[in-house]
Amino acid sequence: MSTYPKLVRDRIPDILREKGFDPKIHVASSQEFRERLFDKMGEEINEYKEDPSINELVDIGEFLYALCGLNYITIEELLKYMDKKRKDRGGFSQAKVLEEEAK
Repeated sequence: MSTYPKLVRDRIPDILREKGFDPKIHVASSQEFRERLFDKMGEEINEYKEDPSINELVDIGEFLYALCGLNYITIEELLKYMDKKRKDRGGFSQAKVLEEEAK
């Protein structure tokens, strides 16, 4: 069951209208958009945990696109930053778990 109001993809109101619904929508302010994006990200992560499919992964990717827009960078710029950080600090592909930071 959905909880409203919630952030939806751009075409969802049109799709609902095509199905005979009369959706009530508004365009979020930049502050509300930021808050709803973070709410949506939590929802998408939980959905991916339940169904680790490409479809759910795509939804997480769409969140990244939206965050890039809020930060005035392109996804390509984000990928460059990711590559640099991966070179400097590594990625997560080796699944290493730090148990303790002993001196």
